[in-house]
Amino acid sequence: MLMNSRSDAIAARPLGQRRGFSQLAGLLAAWAARRRSRRDLAGLDKRLLRDIGLTPGDAAREAAVPFWKV
Repeated sequence: MLMNSRSDAIAARPLGQRRGFSQLAGLLAAWAARRRSRRDLAGLDKRLLRDIGLTPGDAAREAAVPFWKV
């Protein structure tokens, strides 16, 4: 079978293998979003933290959680 493009190569793979790539991409996107959220949370001042109902200690604890943990 002659494959002309990357999408042909992916389509030729078994369904389970294609689903694995999709799940991995979703996991990496979730990790990136968590990392950004926690980094942004760490950068908020006391006034903004108070607006969202968090103390500086709450924010520091959450920001210290590794991105791979929920």
